This record gives sequence, C-alpha cells and structure tokens, in this order.
Amino acid sequence: MKRTIILLAFCAICKIAAFSQAKYEMNVNKTDGMENVFNVEDIKRVYFRERNDGGGTSGGGGTKTPGEAIDLGLPSGTLWASCNVGATKSEEYGGYYAWGETEEKEKYTWSTYKWCDDTSTKLTKYCSKSEYGIVDNKTVLDMNDDVAHVKWGGEWRMPTIREVWELIDNTTKEWITQNGVIGCKYTSKTNGNSIFLPAAGAYGDGIYGEGDGYYWTQIGNLSSSESSRAVVHHFNSKYLGTANGYNLDLAERDDGYSVRPVCSSRSSANKSPSTNAIMQGLGNTSGQTQYEMVIEKNDGTEIVFNIEDIKPVYFRERNDGGGSQTVAYTTCPDNNHPHWIDLGLPSGTKWACCNEGASSPEEYGDYFTYWWEYMSQLEQIFSFVNKGPTKDQIEELVDNCSFTMTWQNNVFGIKFTGPNGGTIFLPAAGHYWDGKLIGDSKGYYWSSTAYNGYSAYGLYFTGGNSGLFYFHRDAGLPVRPVLKN
Repeated sequence: MKRTIILLAFCAICKIAAFSQAKYEMNVNKTDGMENVFNVEDIKRVYFRERNDGGGTSGGGGTKTPGEAIDLGLPSGTLWASCNVGATKSEEYGGYYAWGETEEKEKYTWSTYKWCDDTSTKLTKYCSKSEYGIVDNKTVLDMNDDVAHVKWGGEWRMPTIREVWELIDNTTKEWITQNGVIGCKYTSKTNGNSIFLPAAGAYGDGIYGEGDGYYWTQIGNLSSSESSRAVVHHFNSKYLGTANGYNLDLAERDDGYSVRPVCSSRSSANKSPSTNAIMQGLGNTSGQTQYEMVIEKNDGTEIVFNIEDIKPVYFRERNDGGGSQTVAYTTCPDNNHPHWIDLGLPSGTKWACCNEGASSPEEYGDYFTYWWEYMSQLEQIFSFVNKGPTKDQIEELVDNCSFTMTWQNNVFGIKFTGPNGGTIFLPAAGHYWDGKLIGDSKGYYWSSTAYNGYSAYGLYFTGGNSGLFYFHRDAGLPVRPVLKN
C-alpha cells in the first residue's frame, strides 16, 4: 500500500508537468549535509526494501496469524482479515485495545493509558499541541504500537481512514445475525467475497455501546485541538455505509475498541513489514528491521540510501534550461486542458482551469471525501507542489477577485476575475451526502486545511455570495488544484 503512495508522488509530479511542461527534480538530502539530485524523468520508481546487512532484527515477531486474508476486490488491493485481533472466528469479539496499546486490561481509563501521565492533558506520545502534553506531531501509529502488527506479525496492521472508506464504498452492507452474533456483513461488489464485523461494543470503566461496532484506525486526530482522540470506524443497525453513516468518528484514545487488521497482499500477510513500516515509522527503527530506499532509474541502475541517513525527500522545479518554466495564462489559450491560470494574486498562486478529474472548466470532475488526511501522511515524507488550495489561498482568491454567477457552455457556476484580468470558472457542482447529489446550483470546494476533528474548510458560493465555509469531512466535494508560486 505505501509503495502505492510513493508512486502517487510521482503521479502528482507528472500531472503538474502536464499542466506546466516544466521539468522537476527529486532531492534526497542526507543527514551529513550532502544533497543528491535526480531528474524525475530519469526515475522509473522509488521503493523501500529490507536491508540485508544484519543492521536490525526481523520485524513482525513471527506470531501465528489466526485470521485469513480476504480479497474483496478493492481497487487498492487491500485485504481485510476474516476476524478481529484476539479472535479465531469472524463472529468472535476478540480483544479490546486502547489506541496505541497492544495488550488488554481490566479498565480503560486515562489513569491506565500507556501514553499519558494520568490525564488526557499530559500525553507522552502522539500529541500535536502543548496543552495536551509533549508535542511530537505524530498522527499515525508506529508499527510497534499497532496491535494488529504486534499480535499478527507480517504486514498486518490497523486500517487507515482511506481504507475504511474504500471498504464502505466498494461493498454492500447488511445488518445480520451470524451464529447468534449481530454485526455488519460487507460483501464485495466485484467478486462476492465478504467479511463480518461483530458489533462488539466498547470498554471504558466497563462495557458500553453494546449493539454498536467500534473499530480503531491507525490514524490519530489530525486536528491539534483534540490530541487526546483518534479516528474510529463506528457503525450500528441504523448507519452501515451511507455518507452520513461512514461514522469515522473521533474517540478518546484511552477507550477499549475492537481491531480488524488489513494487509496489502496475501503474500505480505506472512512477511516482514516493508514500505508500510518505513513510512509510518521513519526514523523509529530501533529494535526493528532496518530498511533502505531504492531509486531505480530508467537505465536499470539503482541508487540506495539507508533510511536513517536521509531527511525527508522533496521535489522542486528544475532551473537548468532542461525544460521550460511553468507556463501560466490569464485565460485558457486552447481546449487542450488543463492549464494554469494566473489571476495576478499577491502570493503568485496559480489556479487550475478545471477541477480534479475533469477535462474542461465546465465539467464537475471527481468528488472526494476529505482526503487530505491521506495527503498529510504522504507529506511526512514528500514535500511537493500543492494539489488543493489552503484556507488562506481560498481567502486570497475571494478577497482579491471580483466574481459573477454565470452560465458557461450551458453550465451554471461562478467566474472569478483577478486583478490582472485573468479568469477562472468553477461549476456549481453541488456535493454528495448520504449517497445523493445535493445543491447542484451551489458550489462547494474542499481546501486542504482542517477546521477541527470533524470538519474542514472550503470555498462556498451561491447567488450573490462567495466565501469560506467549513463542512463535515464525510461529504463528497470537488477539488480545484492550485500551484504554489
């Protein structure tokens, strides 16, 4: 799975190149100060592999996996386990674990939580705000704190937010009773395979929420205002899988919830963690397998870096005459979309002429739930040109441009005109909620900036109004890409 993320970084650069015709380079800075630069067009792929130099111990612990890897035909190839951690059958509840802990206990309270000093305001790990404890800005569990990996070994781990969404989007959901146990059955829309998640309730001082399912993801709260919480997949008989029923809620980390493992492939269920472990635990390889990053070039040569010897990788535009600089226009010069549009904004930010997934300014393009959690994980390793605007970039657009609600090629939307006369058109594409397209006479566009644990900022327009808003992360909204100056 994480190898896919690496390739997404290159896909992003390729898309930027399609916009701009500029040339990019990949920079690998070593901890000794040496900079290594590679032209992106010369690179075939980048991946991680286990080092074979005796530099570390084998990961995974060799624990026997009681569950089976079930192929649900998901687009990413992710496999879901047939049972919970601590169980041997799909309908067994299994164990209850606090987020980031790997053992069960009698009481699940802050006084017994591993990663704090008695209270939720004295966190010792996975904290993004000083009011909550010692700040380390970690939002993804290290592999040695992931109970699925610790108990089952191999590449088994807790799912990400995106993987839970993928499960819900690509399966049918049924509230059933299986061997006397109530829960949700997820059946693949492509191959008919299924998994059953029992509604096992949860533990605090005692059991609660019986009749509901609470399953941890590996993602902590991405909003620094609530570092004491993490993201949980919550469902019951009423909410199984609509947009409103994703129920990817925030829950207190000290509570005891169920865990359903995932892995990237059937073979990886029984081998040491590779890219997953590296990208989630970069720099924390003490006592674990040591890894190296491999840059495979088109000519077949490989350049290898030990993970502990490098700083985060980033991309930048080349300035060596090897390619033209970013080309931006004030209006689209032709129908070979997309183009970068210069509106004369103070920051120099350029806006794309069409939405993500669209091939013309009037097309709605793709709709996304708040996917920037995924991007933020990626940016822990890679820093490259923005794909979605920040809150500040949206405010800059609204504050510095005039706008009119208008029709363009029989599509209703908003036309922004910048200080230099440059223009962009955003269709009133509405948004998806509860599986339905709503408000297609209005415009809602995501920013890349979270508002809180449940919502994120975006651009809103209707009638004579345009401005910043915030919306629930489960909603499906379009995205209009931007380019940093």
